[in-house]
Amino acid sequence: MPRDRLTITLQPEVIAAADLLVDGSRIRNRSHAIEHLMKEGLALAQFRQAFLFVEPDWQPELFTQLLERCADAGIKHLFLSLSSSLLSSLADLQTLIAASPYPFTSEVVPADFGSGGAIALKKAQLTTPFLLAWVTSHTVLPTSLIPAYTFHRSQQAVVTQLLTPTDNSYSFSQLAIANPDLSLYVPAGMVELEQSVFPELLNLGKLSTYATH
Repeated sequence: MPRDRLTITLQPEVIAAADLLVDGSRIRNRSHAIEHLMKEGLALAQFRQAFLFVEPDWQPELFTQLLERCADAGIKHLFLSLSSSLLSSLADLQTLIAASPYPFTSEVVPADFGSGGAIALKKAQLTTPFLLAWVTSHTVLPTSLIPAYTFHRSQQAVVTQLLTPTDNSYSFSQLAIANPDLSLYVPAGMVELEQSVFPELLNLGKLSTYATH
């Protein structure tokens, strides 16, 4: 992932403390340690969870790239939401997660009641903003999730949809960032967020958009 070079001056004891974080895998080097500490200080590390709604046309390469973006943004726990017809893909997904260099934990959430139903099932575990990602062949990943996360935290919205530029407009990238209170807007029964909940949030002025590059 592209990074900007920055020259800074720090007290020796601060540098020594940062060096203690370097373990060669999760924290690769001194620069990565300082980046990690800055994310913590900016509350970026509160972005800890992601719902991955896996669609039939999901692609392993894109899924692997999504894992990289999640790890870079501080996400540590993945909710894998699959329909019963896709359970045969579960082993492949879990293999990709286990093979990644990032220490994710994951659990399966049934998709029988739609993406909204998956949120409702796990609402007790949602205490900080989290990622919503529809894993399809049409998913467009930004270079980083951090700018969108920072933007979302500056808004009063419940959900921020990430948009990607097209020829003359913008389209939904299949990614969004949500606050824990999203579950309050999910009615009982079979509910798809895109079809039912997002339009209602838009009417209430609680849905924002962020254009990625």
